[in-house]
Amino acid sequence: MPPRVKYVGVDAMPGVVQRNRELYGEPGRVEFLLADMEKENVLQAVEAASSLWEPGDRVAVLTRHALEHNTWGTIRRFVRSLKASGAAYFIATNAVHRVENGVSVVNTERGNVLGGYFPIDFHAPPWNWRRGIATWLESVQKEDAGGTYLEVWLVSQLPDVML
Repeated sequence: MPPRVKYVGVDAMPGVVQRNRELYGEPGRVEFLLADMEKENVLQAVEAASSLWEPGDRVAVLTRHALEHNTWGTIRRFVRSLKASGAAYFIATNAVHRVENGVSVVNTERGNVLGGYFPIDFHAPPWNWRRGIATWLESVQKEDAGGTYLEVWLVSQLPDVML
């Protein structure tokens, strides 16, 4: 019998969490929690508040279009907590590196601004991550800096990040 899949969704917006609970919540299988990665260790908050998280679970953490709305310091703290969490896989939006008029449109100093949308290419500096174990094209819209992918990394293979 295949392992049972459970889903815990997390968002920083109370209205989004409530709406997702109403539309998609399924007791014992799907739940939605409120947490803000700028203010807390999201993975610890999920582990403490979730009725689904159990010791020994093989966990995949997905941050689809989430990290690029946070400061680089917050992203670094998140990745450090991810590495300490015991999660097996990390799935994240990864922007294709693109240059316009000789200027990079990803991983700029603008990435230090909370709340905006600034594409991140985890393969380029300052991150310099190796390719993940799987990648698929998610979007090719202009506002996504020419294309975004969802990429899967083994958490154990992510580099250490400095604060």
